[in-house]
Amino acid sequence: MAYSRTRSRPWRGPRRLLGRLDRALPLAVKVTAPLVVGAGVASVLIGQVLISGVRSHMLEGYELQPRRMARLVAVQLRRHPQDVAAMEDLLNQLVRFDPILRSANLYVVDGQRVEVFAATGGKEEEGEPEEEDVRAIRSGRAVSHEVEEDGGRYLETVVPIRMGDSVVGGLGVYSSLAAVDEQVSRATGQVIATLVAGVTSGVLIALLILYATVLRRARRLSRNAARLEGGELDVKLPEGEGDPGRDELLRVAHGLNRMVDAVRVRTRQQEAVSAFGRRALTGADLPELLEESARLAADGLGVEFAWVAERINGGFVLQSGVGWKEGTVGAHISGDSLAGYTLRTGGPVLSPDLSVEDRFPVTPILQEHRVRSVASVVVAGPDGPYGVLAAHTRRPRTFTLEDLHFLSSLAAVLAAAMQRRRAREQLARAEARYKTLVERIPAVAYTAGFGADAKWEYVAPQIEEVLGFTPEEWMADPGLWYERIVPEDRPMVLEDERNTVASHGHLAVEYRIRAKDDRVVWIRDDAVVVQDEEGRPLFFQGV
Repeated sequence: MAYSRTRSRPWRGPRRLLGRLDRALPLAVKVTAPLVVGAGVASVLIGQVLISGVRSHMLEGYELQPRRMARLVAVQLRRHPQDVAAMEDLLNQLVRFDPILRSANLYVVDGQRVEVFAATGGKEEEGEPEEEDVRAIRSGRAVSHEVEEDGGRYLETVVPIRMGDSVVGGLGVYSSLAAVDEQVSRATGQVIATLVAGVTSGVLIALLILYATVLRRARRLSRNAARLEGGELDVKLPEGEGDPGRDELLRVAHGLNRMVDAVRVRTRQQEAVSAFGRRALTGADLPELLEESARLAADGLGVEFAWVAERINGGFVLQSGVGWKEGTVGAHISGDSLAGYTLRTGGPVLSPDLSVEDRFPVTPILQEHRVRSVASVVVAGPDGPYGVLAAHTRRPRTFTLEDLHFLSSLAAVLAAAMQRRRAREQLARAEARYKTLVERIPAVAYTAGFGADAKWEYVAPQIEEVLGFTPEEWMADPGLWYERIVPEDRPMVLEDERNTVASHGHLAVEYRIRAKDDRVVWIRDDAVVVQDEEGRPLFFQGV
């Protein structure tokens, strides 16, 4: 069976919605909202449990109250078995003591009959005991049931009274269910108020802790990340200093500080390479460039030592260095040292710990200065490798790929400077030979642009012998050449020049020109069109 690849995934919609919601809400809302909602749900659940417990506890207390009253009545009944007034006074005191109680009746067993002995409202106000109360007294078990009297709801509890093993009577207590509900409601309100106050205080304390340990740090991280994105490199988070421990935000801050430090170092290295390149292009002397390359390598990598070693007769000579003892620069080192190994491998070479290095012998210079870690790259020269640029430190260190790029960039600029210097020297020698040649032949060599007002870049000194103008006079006035041509020959000369430029061909034209003393001189002009790499005409070069 074939399945369509475009079939929608059932969870793609909700995931996309959650993703948009995640991007739209700030961190403070995403952190505090679940906390507040969770605290609210927890408070509701806990409140229900507490309220149910309080209600059950209160109801249990109201059910136990008649039993306690029955024990007091039993004591009074033993002491004064015939004193009705004292018993009624006791019952009234017990009822008034508890606002939930409304009335109480004391029943006694007289043979086969159960009759009212005393009551809170007076014996005369009570009738015969209800059959249900009589059965409860005779059974010897307390019984509670709801009754309605005078429009009110009451809980009647009948508790048998024993003397020894015999039931001698019972106490019927009426409790107002409305008063019970009122007491439960009041207690419930107090529980809710206490719970709300406790939950609110707990949420506020939790939010303060979250703000101090999470939100404030996250906000500072966000601000500094925005500053870093804008190109500021003076970003520093205090939380990122020291050991981050197990706190993820502290680890992020620590990582951001390390990243900023790395970016600052890389930026400083790039600026150093750029400035070094500009100095190399301006034609600084090679010894100065060698000294500066060693200094920049030490500063850019934060190491104590750096040198440039030149390859000479199978060994090396330290041409420049930073941090070494006096007399080290200019010293010779063997060809089987770090420098020789770097040239043989083509570099770069890293050695985090020279104490365990077995690829090349450690030179006495490195041992004397207690060098522990090194990094070296090849410096190319015009006629093969010039030598090695190396950085050294006493601290155990593993140089990074970016460190090697920086060191290689310095070496490349140094090599380009050497190549440029060699090319400039060769060009100067070639120009000198060319100038000597053209100034000795019986002709006027020149380099000039196109047209009547073209600028003359060069004209040989013979111009003064032929036309009486010095080279300086001739090149100072771009229109002098066209002005001195005999007027009748000017159109022909310009036409031949335009055709030659258009065809990229060879100019061969004869015309008359007036010398400085106004004598007429016949000139044969032979020139070629010099073009750039894309074939565009640049200027005439001829005699």
